[in-house]
Amino acid sequence: MLLLNFKQRIIKMVNPVITGIASFGMSGQVFHGPCLRVNPCFRVSTIVERSKDLSGNLFPDARIVRDFDQLLADREIELVIV
Repeated sequence: MLLLNFKQRIIKMVNPVITGIASFGMSGQVFHGPCLRVNPCFRVSTIVERSKDLSGNLFPDARIVRDFDQLLADREIELVIV
């Protein structure tokens, strides 16, 4: 119990890493997206989807862009998952 409380305090102290996802195909839907969604150390802000809007179900607050250059142009992003 003490260890859990310690981990929770550390997570609250750290600002989440502003994250972009370079594509939302199978890996984004099954692996990267769900892992990032439940980890409070990350906040997904921008996702590249060339033609669909599937990521909106998992990340309703994220901005969807249509190409990689738009993702890289977002100066707020600190980490890009490829």
